Amino acid sequence: MQILGVSSFLGYMLLSVLLKLMSRASGNVLYIFYALTFIIKTDKIYYGISASILVTSSIILNPDYLQTSYKLISLCLIIFTGIIWISFLVPIQNSQNKAIINQLNSKEIPSIFIELERKWFFAGTIALFITIIAIFLMA
Repeated sequence: MQILGVSSFLGYMLLSVLLKLMSRASGNVLYIFYALTFIIKTDKIYYGISASILVTSSIILNPDYLQTSYKLISLCLIIFTGIIWISFLVPIQNSQNKAIINQLNSKEIPSIFIELERKWFFAGTIALFITIIAIFLMA
């Protein structure tokens, strides 16, 4: 079950990255806005489900799970990834959304959006690699 939870977490992270890359590559401000709005809305649902699966399968269904050091480390890494998402990535996405809303009638992508996008990809890459390490520790 832990692999299912982390894999869904990782899969959604990759989906978010691909959606952001594809919308940005289009250069269409409206498409970027819709993609970003979709990601913001689904973050709350998808990550909540993944976190619930992880907690339920790791701690509640298997109380001895945390007695193995590498499994404890993997769970801590997933929690750290969640902290990165909640503390950095979601606020950055919300700021990007505000920046792009002001430019919906324009064909130009605001410079603040591009700056925030770089920060999002940097923090997202860190979260992605931490999640991959956690998967290997859980297997």
